[in-house]
Amino acid sequence: MYTLSHHKSFFLKALFRGLAYIPVLIIVYHITIPL
Repeated sequence: MYTLSHHKSFFLKALFRGLAYIPVLIIVYHITIPL
């Protein structure tokens, strides 16, 4: 169970990190390809 909870917390951290990067990727995408 320890490994399961550890993987779950790691997955949540990665998910939050990904959600934090989504707006940055959108901004970079619009700056690089305005059209």
